[in-house]
Amino acid sequence: MPSLSDLAACFAALRAHYGCATTGASACGQGQGRAILNAAPASTASAFERALSVLLGFDKADECIAALRRLGGIESGLAAKECAVADASLPARLLDLSPAALEAAIRPAGNSRLKLPRLRGFLEFLVHRGEEGDDLFAAPEPFFLPGASAAELHALADSEDLRGSLALVRGISLETADQVLLFAFDYQVFPGSGQAWRFLQRHGFIAEDADYLEMQELLQAALQLDFEALTDSGAGQPDSGAALADSGAADFGAADSGAVAAGAANLPELALARHYKESWFLLRQLCSEFCRASKFLCDACPLRSYMEYQPCE
Repeated sequence: MPSLSDLAACFAALRAHYGCATTGASACGQGQGRAILNAAPASTASAFERALSVLLGFDKADECIAALRRLGGIESGLAAKECAVADASLPARLLDLSPAALEAAIRPAGNSRLKLPRLRGFLEFLVHRGEEGDDLFAAPEPFFLPGASAAELHALADSEDLRGSLALVRGISLETADQVLLFAFDYQVFPGSGQAWRFLQRHGFIAEDADYLEMQELLQAALQLDFEALTDSGAGQPDSGAALADSGAADFGAADSGAVAAGAANLPELALARHYKESWFLLRQLCSEFCRASKFLCDACPLRSYMEYQPCE
C-alpha cells in the first residue's frame, strides 16, 4: 500500500500540474490554478455569506445570495455594518417565505430541490441559536460582518462545538458541517467527500470499507506533511508560515493581513486552514476532470505515476 508521504506528494503534484506554486511567500493560484480557486468565497464576504456558499455548492453562489437578499428586502450597496445588521435578520425573513420562492432564488446553483432542505435547515438553526441568545449568531458581528477576524471566528466556532451542532441540522451531513467550518470559520479541518474517497481508493491509499472519519484522518495527516514541506521550502525563512497565511488572506475569505499579523499566535493554524482550502479545490478539480465516477481518464491523469497497480476497473 502507498505511504502517507506518497499521498502528500500527490497534493504537491496537483499544485504543479494546475500552476499553484504555494511555497513560502509566493502567491497561490496562477493560470489554470487561479481559475479553479476562483470558486472560493471572496475575502469581502462575511462568514454568513461563506457558509451559504458552501451550502449552495460554491458555483453561482454569489448570484443566489443576492437573490435571497432581495427576497428578504435587503437593499444592495449597504455599508458593511448596515449589511451585517440586515443579514442578522435575514434568516427569519427567509423562513417566512414559501419554499417555492426560496427554491427559485437558489435555482442558478443547480440541484435546487436537493439544496433547499439544507438551506432551510441552516436558516432554522441560525434563528433558533439567535433566539437562545447565542453571541455567535444573535449579534450582527462577527458572523454577519464582512472582514471579521478569522482568528476570532475560529475561536468562536471552537467554543461553540459548532461541528457537532451543525451535523444535527436537517440536510447537513458531517462533510457539509466540516466545509462550513473550513470555509466560513477558517477552522483547520479537511472535509472528506465521495470524490476524495474515490481518489484514495483507486490509488490504494484506503480500504473500500473505510468510513468518513478514517478518510478524513488520512487526508489531514498527508496534508500536514505537505504543509510542513511547503513551509520548510521557504528559502529558510522562519516566517514562511506567516507568509503563507497572509498570501491567502485575499483568496479564501481569511482575515485581512492586519488581522493576521495581530493574531501571530494563530498564524500556523490560519495558514494550515488556507492550505486545506486550496487542496480541497484542487482535489475537486482532479476528480471532476480525471478521476470521475465513470469514464475516468487514468492515462491522462497528472497522478498516474502514483498508481502502483491498475485500480480503475
